[in-house]
Amino acid sequence: MKNNVEQIKVLLVEDDRVDQLAFQRAVRENKFPYEYAIAGSLREAREALGRETFDVILADYHLGDGTALELLTEERETPVIIMTGSASPRGAVEAMKAGACDYLLKDGEREYLQIMPVTVGKVLKIKAAERERQDFYERLEQLVTERTAELAEVNAKLRTAYAAVEQARDAAELASRTKTEFIMNMSHEFRTPLNAVVGFTQVLQGEYYGPLNDKQRRYLEDLAKGALRLQQLTENIFLFAQVDQGSDAPQPSAFLLEEFLGSTLDAWRDEAAARGITLERKGDVPAQTMISSDPEKLRIVLDHLLGNALKFNRAEGAVTLQARLVGVAGFPAAIEISVADTGIGIRAEDLARLFQPFTQLEAPLNKTYAGVGLGLALSKRLVESLGGRLEVESEYGRGSRFYFTLPAG
Repeated sequence: MKNNVEQIKVLLVEDDRVDQLAFQRAVRENKFPYEYAIAGSLREAREALGRETFDVILADYHLGDGTALELLTEERETPVIIMTGSASPRGAVEAMKAGACDYLLKDGEREYLQIMPVTVGKVLKIKAAERERQDFYERLEQLVTERTAELAEVNAKLRTAYAAVEQARDAAELASRTKTEFIMNMSHEFRTPLNAVVGFTQVLQGEYYGPLNDKQRRYLEDLAKGALRLQQLTENIFLFAQVDQGSDAPQPSAFLLEEFLGSTLDAWRDEAAARGITLERKGDVPAQTMISSDPEKLRIVLDHLLGNALKFNRAEGAVTLQARLVGVAGFPAAIEISVADTGIGIRAEDLARLFQPFTQLEAPLNKTYAGVGLGLALSKRLVESLGGRLEVESEYGRGSRFYFTLPAG
């Protein structure tokens, strides 16, 4: 865009010598900021446009070798203002349709030369605005092209990454299935010889084939304890693999909760007495409360929790099995079952690892407590299969409380 102090390059296309001189005089006397060239015909105009560029063209409509319409069809970049002396504006209208930016009507006193700077300034402003708009659209188009290319590159990388994730997930799922199948097969293979060891040990302890001396009884007792412990471990591993694979769906049935909890707790009284630990039973659940769940899986969970509570307790400590009614969103009432102990507790930094399978909080080479770290992981899986969630509260050195909630009824 040109301002008031910058020189405007003007090409005057005029075949009338008098009008040419009038234009020059107007520029000189009014000090128009024009740097101009004059062409007396279309041919000269073409030659001038071939030599240099102009900011604006002032062209008379009728020329000796044609009309300004021919110039308009050839020159699309430089704005053209048509000058016509015809009384009828038809020629100006035709020129505007052909692409002229504006027109000036010549008059006898040549007053059109006084308004010429206004028309030129207006045309140049419009042309500058059009260029800015065109530049904007070109920059916008370039920006869109660049961003589209960037997005295409990002999408390609995302597709590659997604394919890698999918491949990794498939490989992980295959590895998990392979691991689970291996564990199930190995557990199954262990079952038969272990059952034989346990069975024949019990037969020998029953002295069906003759009396035993004291040393033989002690050896058989140690053998029976080890075999039973290994048998239980094998069963837990097999059950964990089944639950992990989703092939052991719960078999719910209705049963009396108090009766179930009482019989479960009674099964641990001898071991608790041998360790010098008190077993307690608390709860506010009515005696006739029925619960619909899988009693076999629920008993496995409670056996693991009670066994851990005894194992990690102290002499003269206590283990409490409690059931109470609680409100849970989605159920009018639910039952919370918990096992609390007064044992060694769990450090806060160890809680995140507590339910991971085959993980123990003790260092393997400095173990004080037996086990492979599967009981709590299995319990967590089983509780989730029953529609609950196993949680823990613990204070290191003072004891722990494991609890889960199941729907009542």
